[in-house]
Amino acid sequence: MSIDNLELAEVFDLIRKEPVCLFIGSGFSLYTGMPSAHRLIGLLHDSLSLQHQKKITKSDDLRKYTQDFQTLFGRAKLIKILQEHFDVKPEDTHIHDLFGKIAYFRSVITTNYDRLIEDGFGERATVIVNNQQVFGTKRAKTRILKVHGDIRDGKSIVITTEDYSNQYNRLFKDPFWATVISEISAQHIIFLGFGYEDENIQADFDYIEKKLKNKFKKRILISPGTDPIKLKRYRQLGMQHIPATGEIFINGLIKVLKAHVKSDMEDGIVEQQTAMDFITAFDMEVNIKATQNATQLIDIKKSSGPTQHSLNITTSDEELKLALEKFTTGYTLRELQILPEQLESFAFLIEGFRILDKASLGMLNVSLHPKYEGMVRVRFPAKLFTLHKVNCRVFNNIPGKARIEVEVTGFEAAFNLEIREGHVELNFTAREPEFPMAVNKSYEVFRAFYLLFTGELMEIVAKDGSVYQQRLTAQAQAAEFKKQMEFFHTLKKIEKSFAVKFDPVKIGDVTDDDREKIEKLRALMDHGYYAFKRDDGIIIEQMPDSKEVFESFGNLVPGTYVSLVTKSHTSLDLFGKTLFMGNEQITLRDPAVPVLDYEALRMQLIPSDDILIYHYKKFGLSKLKGAQSVWPLGEDDEEPLI
Repeated sequence: MSIDNLELAEVFDLIRKEPVCLFIGSGFSLYTGMPSAHRLIGLLHDSLSLQHQKKITKSDDLRKYTQDFQTLFGRAKLIKILQEHFDVKPEDTHIHDLFGKIAYFRSVITTNYDRLIEDGFGERATVIVNNQQVFGTKRAKTRILKVHGDIRDGKSIVITTEDYSNQYNRLFKDPFWATVISEISAQHIIFLGFGYEDENIQADFDYIEKKLKNKFKKRILISPGTDPIKLKRYRQLGMQHIPATGEIFINGLIKVLKAHVKSDMEDGIVEQQTAMDFITAFDMEVNIKATQNATQLIDIKKSSGPTQHSLNITTSDEELKLALEKFTTGYTLRELQILPEQLESFAFLIEGFRILDKASLGMLNVSLHPKYEGMVRVRFPAKLFTLHKVNCRVFNNIPGKARIEVEVTGFEAAFNLEIREGHVELNFTAREPEFPMAVNKSYEVFRAFYLLFTGELMEIVAKDGSVYQQRLTAQAQAAEFKKQMEFFHTLKKIEKSFAVKFDPVKIGDVTDDDREKIEKLRALMDHGYYAFKRDDGIIIEQMPDSKEVFESFGNLVPGTYVSLVTKSHTSLDLFGKTLFMGNEQITLRDPAVPVLDYEALRMQLIPSDDILIYHYKKFGLSKLKGAQSVWPLGEDDEEPLI
């Protein structure tokens, strides 16, 4: 840490522990676009016609130039031009807005005409410009005393040589100045926003020096750069100079106050109301527990939107380092136990407010909790498809990363999303239910994921009616889910075709034999037949009435189809159900008969195209024109179909 930062740290501790008054100059408003003294002279001069510009000498002394301007062109014109440039609301007021959140200052004195300071404090502050306002305004948490006047009260503005003369010729018992002197006598003073261009402020410093009753209070000048001669003069007045900008001062102060406000309130260093005002100024809700002897801050959280938590730890414990990496870079580790002896330093922060440090730490159990948890509906409006009763958990505790976990009828899936260089990277994992699911439920789940990964618009509808929309495109996942979806869609069709309900099916338990049966049934339902290529054709042996069949094959007409139809009722067992197919018909195109053994009743038929075509009575037997049928008839059989 540099010497400058060490000095600032001492100032920040002073503000935490003792009453401090801020004395603010024009440099604190320059970044917003408010004019400097030099620029103001130029603006006033440019407002004049060329004829009038010849009547006035353009001086670098603001007091002298404005005195001449007022003498030649009137007070009203001077004030009007000032108001045009100071009575405005700049777009960039972030430093004043941050400054207005600091509830530690009971009084602020300023030479600025603009209204940026009071706008930053809002209703927590009251503005005092004249004697009447000293008594006529109720006591606010912060009083802003404007020693050079307010832009909306032209009579109060101190800018000309005559204005300064009148100001410092006031009686000491003047209520306004008596209040100013009282404030700066009882408190330490920090001068902020005074630099090279504040030619007129020297008189204020001299005046304050003469009137101070308490010579033991500190006076500190925060300024990035100051003229060496002026700096020497400030030091002669007993001021400590710290080279820093107003922005560095305000941001650094807020960081320190956030780090200590909880412990300072609980230790009685800062008043409870001051601590509460400071915390709530950052859009926070505060939960405190007050007893007769102590006040404890239990929890704070954002009033609107997600609350950011951070854990700052240094350790040389390698096991803890590994656990911390898992905990802070992903969601594989949800709970973390930390012992004080494992740590070199520790701080747990909520929105930058330090809630725990090593000194107050016992054994720490840290866990990631979902930002949303509950039942939702997942719908795809373009497909008129909705998945009901989906248990959803959303984690977005880690900046730039999110995890969405869903569970429906035992099926679990997790989406890990990470923002990298402007695009979202997706990692997806899924786990089947421990127990088999009904076919219809499985189909719905796989269809939902297939639609999601093909880029279909998905809407998640929460219990309160809020809707979250998302589109994802991941071709590899879409292709995999398409297979599973089509598999269960085929099972649904089979159930409907055979009027059955399969026992619950776990896809990991499906065998190759099961898949072969399902593919066969799919082909029969879609096309009415099932065909496959087999080089060695079909072998028939010891078939009932096979002698008649053998004889018929001795008289085959070349170039025709041949159909063999069984007389028995064929069935197929699948997932605990028996599916009745009826008579089986096998059709061959112009078969060769390389084996025809009458004695052994064995023969081999090889189609000319090596393709065997199967039909079943349930799906319609083939009626091929010109086909030659061979059917071993029984007394209950129908006539063969030609």
